[in-house]
Order: sequence, then structure tokens, then C-alpha cells
Amino acid sequence: EIGNKVYVVGNYVLIKEENFKWKLCYRYSDFEQIFCNKKAGILSAIYYQTGKSKLAYILHEDDVKVDRAFKKLKFYEFKLKQKNIDYEKMDFYRVQYNEYYDKLDTAKNLLEKKINFAKYI
Repeated sequence: EIGNKVYVVGNYVLIKEENFKWKLCYRYSDFEQIFCNKKAGILSAIYYQTGKSKLAYILHEDDVKVDRAFKKLKFYEFKLKQKNIDYEKMDFYRVQYNEYYDKLDTAKNLLEKKINFAKYI
């Protein structure tokens, strides 16, 4: 740990970005991955450093699923707050909002399970 914004794991560096994201960089190439969860980024760097790139890739994909569901949830929340929307669209937005709320909850739980499972690997 270097300050609050940089973590070094072997040849990998996890850097905090301005938009509450974390960027994982490799020292010897242009390799970059963006994470929402700091723990997932650090764990992914450990996996890459120890040669378990398949597990790191799966962890990154789960983090991306959380980010996508969160963005969609915010989009439909914004649409629901707009005025002058007819009832059919409002119902559609409400259904989509509930669906992505469930997807976000499921994706977060899955990511946390994989992060907590890492202590056994």
C-alpha cells in the first residue's frame, strides 16, 4: 500500500481513478483493467501474479457485471424521476428498475462470495 490511492502487488499496480474506479496496470505491457471493487482489483492482481489468470479473468467479469447492473439501475431510476411520461413507459421503467435492482443484488452477492472464497485458494 502506498498512500490511499496506490497498491503494488508484484508487477501489478492498482491505482484509484477520479470516478471511484480502480485501474489495474501491468508493469511490462499496456495491460489495464478497470474495477469498481478495490478488493476485487487487489485479488485479481494476486491471481495474475501467481499465474492464476483464469480466476483473475472470472473475478474481473463478475466486477464488470456489478458495474453494468449499477449503471442500468441508475439509468432507470433517472427515467422514473422524469416528468411528462405516459403510464405505459412508466410501467416499463418500473419493471426494468426492479429487474436491475435484483440483478445488482445478485451480482454483488456473487462477487463477495468469490472474494471471500479466495482465502481458501
